[in-house]
Amino acid sequence: MEFIHLHTHTEYSLLESTARIRDLVNKAAACNMPALAITDKNNMHGVIPFYKQCKQKSIKPIIGLELWLRGIVLPGEFPIVLLAENDKGYKHLLALATMKQTNQSMEFQDCLPFLSNCFVIVPFSDSEVTEALRANDNSSAESVLSHYADYVDSRRLYIEKQPVYKERSLLQQVEALGERHHVPFVAGNNIHMTEASEKNGVFALQAIAEGKALKDIKSDKKERGWGHFLSPEEIDQAFANDTTAVYHTAEIAGQCHITIDFEKRLLPKYPLPHSQSAAETLEVYCQQGAQQRYDVMTDDIQARLNEELAVIHRMGFDDYFLIVADFVSYAKGNGMLVGPGRGSAAGSLVAYTLGITDVDPLKHGLLFERFLNPERVTMPDIDIDFPDYRRDEVIRYVADKYGRDRVAQIVTFGTFGARAAIRDAGRIMEVPQALIDKLAQLVPQAPQMTLARAYQEEEAFRVFVERESTAQAVLKTAQHIEGLPRHTSVHAAGVVISENVLTEHVPLMGQDNDDLFLTQYPMEDLEGIGLLKMDFLGLKNLSLLERITKTIRYQERVQIDLRELPMDDEKTYAMLARGDTSGVFQLESDGMRNALRTIQPETLEDIAAVNALYRPGPMENISVYAERKNGSAHPTYPHESLQPILSSTYGVIIYQEQIMQIASVMAGYSFGEADLLRRAVSKKKREVLEEERQRFVKGALQNGFSKQDAARVYDVIVRFADYGFNRSHAVAYSFIAYQLAYLKAHYSSYFYASLLSINMTQQTKLSMYIREAKQQGLTIERPSIHKSEAGFYADHHCIYFGLLAVKQVNSRLVRAIAEERKNGRFTDMVDFLMRIDRSVVNRGALESLIKAGAFDDFREHRAMMLASIDRALEFTEFQKDLGELITDGDYDFRYVQTEPFTEIEALEAEKDATGFYLSGHPLNRYKRVLAPFQVVPLYERFLPAGFFWIAGVVEEYKQVRTKTGQSMAFLTVTDGTGDVDIVVFPSVYRTLKGKLDESTSILVYGRQDRHSRYNKMIANEFVSLEELQKQENLVLFLKITEDKDARSTAGAVKSILKRHPGGVQVYLVYETNQKVIKLNDSFRTNGGEGCLRELESVLGAEFVVLKESKG
Repeated sequence: MEFIHLHTHTEYSLLESTARIRDLVNKAAACNMPALAITDKNNMHGVIPFYKQCKQKSIKPIIGLELWLRGIVLPGEFPIVLLAENDKGYKHLLALATMKQTNQSMEFQDCLPFLSNCFVIVPFSDSEVTEALRANDNSSAESVLSHYADYVDSRRLYIEKQPVYKERSLLQQVEALGERHHVPFVAGNNIHMTEASEKNGVFALQAIAEGKALKDIKSDKKERGWGHFLSPEEIDQAFANDTTAVYHTAEIAGQCHITIDFEKRLLPKYPLPHSQSAAETLEVYCQQGAQQRYDVMTDDIQARLNEELAVIHRMGFDDYFLIVADFVSYAKGNGMLVGPGRGSAAGSLVAYTLGITDVDPLKHGLLFERFLNPERVTMPDIDIDFPDYRRDEVIRYVADKYGRDRVAQIVTFGTFGARAAIRDAGRIMEVPQALIDKLAQLVPQAPQMTLARAYQEEEAFRVFVERESTAQAVLKTAQHIEGLPRHTSVHAAGVVISENVLTEHVPLMGQDNDDLFLTQYPMEDLEGIGLLKMDFLGLKNLSLLERITKTIRYQERVQIDLRELPMDDEKTYAMLARGDTSGVFQLESDGMRNALRTIQPETLEDIAAVNALYRPGPMENISVYAERKNGSAHPTYPHESLQPILSSTYGVIIYQEQIMQIASVMAGYSFGEADLLRRAVSKKKREVLEEERQRFVKGALQNGFSKQDAARVYDVIVRFADYGFNRSHAVAYSFIAYQLAYLKAHYSSYFYASLLSINMTQQTKLSMYIREAKQQGLTIERPSIHKSEAGFYADHHCIYFGLLAVKQVNSRLVRAIAEERKNGRFTDMVDFLMRIDRSVVNRGALESLIKAGAFDDFREHRAMMLASIDRALEFTEFQKDLGELITDGDYDFRYVQTEPFTEIEALEAEKDATGFYLSGHPLNRYKRVLAPFQVVPLYERFLPAGFFWIAGVVEEYKQVRTKTGQSMAFLTVTDGTGDVDIVVFPSVYRTLKGKLDESTSILVYGRQDRHSRYNKMIANEFVSLEELQKQENLVLFLKITEDKDARSTAGAVKSILKRHPGGVQVYLVYETNQKVIKLNDSFRTNGGEGCLRELESVLGAEFVVLKESKG
């Protein structure tokens, strides 16, 4: 007898089901089941992939929803299962899923308008009827079922009959109740897993959801009633005594017919008066924009504009362009800096004339067909960049203009990745954290990495799992949940706009702390049903540009129009050629810097080329481009006719548009056809390649090219099709890079102040930018209660540390300080506390401000203020309670008397409060004694081979024991420019004899760890900088006698000194002229026995004298 599963939870019943849509559909197909339902809990996330996969397997998809409602009689929420009978029923489900996800709590009465065209099934597990019977409340059970029967069409109401073994008597009560109310039964198994063997996976999800240990979930005696996908044999056994319930599943399935149309396009409409069409309005706007963009409207410009408008109109996208132009205009009109363009849209002249983009496609040789191909009808995709902190304003404008029921952001799903699955499985299994960390870290961080792949490819992972039985158990549990969606999130940029109410097409959900809706379908599913996605991207670099230009306007009274910058500025290109690109959009990485140094850019074209070439594959052409550009090699071309296309890139094919132009010139392709060629050959399918080769060669022959030339150029196209970059995107983003580079070159203090401000929460970047600002000759001043702003603030060549970058200081306190200091300077800490509301300043913030030096404007020193905090807080509270007015220091407060901080103590306090040494660095006082060691700064990349010295302060120190019981250590050391992890193996650690601790200043000799991609040092030798500095009290006199050649002897002496660096100052005494020369600090030595012995062998023992300095 035919059976259909009608109560099925897929993986989109988040943290409740391991039954993946793919597995469910495949199993239904394997069991020859003609239909299958999806009924996820309170959502419809999985409907579209479920529908498509069912259709692929010739299975009828039945769309449903398990909806949890407030009890009719009992407290709490209970489920009913709804199945769409037809397309109208499907739309009712969209509405109900939206109501549930936006209101959270619903009653059965709320559903009544939407129950027609739906089948209603009362589940066995968890239903209000069943729960009432479990509680021996027969009266309530009768009342609830009676209520359902009163409001639901009797032909569409069923009770689920589930094969349960522990609750058979309960099932019998439900059967008796159904019979009394004449409600028929339908077989089901409340699927939460595809196979029964997935039960541990379901338990794991439950443990994660409830924050419990896995063993506690397993020991819970409550019958959940979560079943697996029953095979025909299992169905025959489970429902042997009730074939009618099985028959009803097929009967219901036979009546359910819905169709989801994937061919229609649900494009939004731009609001216009009835007398105007979108096409006419678009043309008018474009003509007006063109007059503003171009001094002379040439025939070529007009022809290109007409061609684009014709294609846009033919494709039906007139409204789309008007909508985008409208919200871009809104953003610009409200002072936002909108990106010059992104992606292929920068190739559109229509977009340029509308002000959507700011890149002239004619000037830069950009192709419209790369954006919108008339030969291949696809949805247009214009992505717009806004300052990241104002992006939401634009989205709200769109929602207000077109209706909040027609505009929504897009859902995405966070999934259990390989490492996350390990960590979650280990946590619920209460495995020691060390084992979890080790197992997770052994999983490679490669794209699309899975646990099965890690086990197969990563030997260390496999060996560890095979050796540790606990690791095997964790892996097994982790594999059950790996890849499942864990939670919903919001797509970083996507927004959908619909002409009609969105719930006609897609279920919606609410967002925490946001009144904008979120679609329940993810992006690819929305595009599949014809809704148009628009990307509103928040770009931090636009916020940076905005901040820099506003600061310059405010402080320098200089108005900078970024669109009018000189594009041939020598200072800017010189800076780029040095690779000095920290903070410059797209050009910050080490690889990009090297590419810039190699290419030596002189034009925007060169910057675009760097952007396009620095990728796997094309980067091998960086040196070719550079050699040809800089004249050390001559450009060559696949064919001389292609020189006009490739001359700007010196014969190197870099861009997709160049491939399209080559196909057009040689083989007579239209640009639309050429784009199809580019897409086709990039897929590298043999039959497609051969088919396109014949067509290309045939077209080339018709254009007068030889077969040999045509075949050779086609091979070039095939080779570069994978690597070609979107020129429109490269040029557009190069504008942002150039603008930032120009501001960095000409207004460095404002550039760095703004860069530091927008990176205040990222300690690593903050450290790097502070270091580089200092290298540029800028001074980073301590925070000042009177001069500092919330963010970093530039004042000529000084940058004041931002108050919000001080630990425990929040925006409320900063606003209060800024407001109060308008009333005059603070005279001391007590005056500050009297004038700032106590509710915004706590002890922690006050302590941090003092430690950071923000109160150094007062006459009291930091140690005294810190010692007096509690007394000052108590004193000012008392004064405020009395209501006394205290001005001009008219109070009797006595600070706690204490010694001022030493220089080191002050520096450590600064670091504690800000993460940085601000007024100096602990290493500064060792500058002379470090000179001979040629210390490598920690911000530099260590050489992979060879030994070197580093110096720094120990930030973290952890002693551990090896498997053999020997002590070793792991250190983190900083030198103010960066930090490094250091491994100290037992043989070296034994020599330290307890001399190592946090805050110790040390000199370390060692090498780069070959197994690390980052700076990591294996230590060979340690020198205490305190001990080294004591050598400054010693002086070494070396006498070169008359009988020796002065020059060669001095050279030999210096070589010896270099081999024995240290802190001892060295003087050379020349007997010939009695001249005494003090050698510079790079020749300081350690004065050890080995050093002295070597010197004596050259000079003679009596001419090597080490003595204490007399100062």
